[in-house]
Amino acid sequence: MFKLFSLWIVLWFYAQPWCNAQTRTGLQADSLISSGNQIKATKFLESVLSETETRLFETSKALANLYRDHKQWEKCMDLWEWGHERGFFYLLHEGLPIFQPFRSFDRFDSLVQKDQSLRRQALESATCKMEWILPDSFDAATEYPVVLILHGGGSTMDRVKGEWQGVLETQELIALFIRSYRHYDWGTFGWRGSDSLAEHQIGRLYDDFCTKVPHRSDQLIVAGISAGGHVALDLILHNVIPATKAWLICPTLKPKDYTEAELEWARSMNIRIYVTLGESDSRLTNQQQMIRQLESTGLSIFKEIQNMGHAYPTDMTGSYSRAIDWLLKKSEDRDER
Repeated sequence: MFKLFSLWIVLWFYAQPWCNAQTRTGLQADSLISSGNQIKATKFLESVLSETETRLFETSKALANLYRDHKQWEKCMDLWEWGHERGFFYLLHEGLPIFQPFRSFDRFDSLVQKDQSLRRQALESATCKMEWILPDSFDAATEYPVVLILHGGGSTMDRVKGEWQGVLETQELIALFIRSYRHYDWGTFGWRGSDSLAEHQIGRLYDDFCTKVPHRSDQLIVAGISAGGHVALDLILHNVIPATKAWLICPTLKPKDYTEAELEWARSMNIRIYVTLGESDSRLTNQQQMIRQLESTGLSIFKEIQNMGHAYPTDMTGSYSRAIDWLLKKSEDRDER
């Protein structure tokens, strides 16, 4: 399991557009890990860490995972300490199973305390961020779907933009990518439900967007995956932004997260929710129960189940097209189920 996780981290890291030409030539690390030669891959990442001043956190995180795979506990802790000196933090926690081998080391407790202290300091000044992307042929006189997009837990804006790349290349829409203020580790972010600070910051970001790109609110859709799906529905039911349509992908929420007054308001506003679930998602049973309970309140919901786990659909473009078609159709033209 650890080897697969480390492979994913390194493959994702070197596939990102912000990797420069020099590190792209180091794609040899990908093939080294794929062929089982993690020792050479480790040496490669060590050389990258010593030779560059960019993407230090991502490189150190990938290298720490490889050290852990090889049971090089001291090297791993040395690297965390090196990162702490630079202000990085790695979501160290004595209760997480992946850190169980470190509990026997006296220094691990102090590393956890330092890690958590750095995270608390970062959260004190962290803010949500927004980036929007207009269609290449943008025309201010044309009406486009405006999709406010929320990443999942432990993710980044770059990662979610990558998941939506195919949609952006083939569909005409205005995409508003929102990154949470809530750090997981130094480089990734997550959400929690009913977060008044996040809602306030997102509301202000959206208001600022409105002053720059006028649009019709009936074309506004909120989309989110996992915990981002929870917050997507929060933004609507808590009346943070004037959206009445949501596309939720593998959402982690429960009906009890909302009051009867909020659900009654949602019914009166004809709020529509399109939900995409994964048939092998461990949360599927709870998600289906959530949908049935929300449907029982009279909300308009459409559900599809795809051959996937807790993840983005393999065919994001096709999934987006189905969701957008259902959400934007007039109520009399829609098949509610």
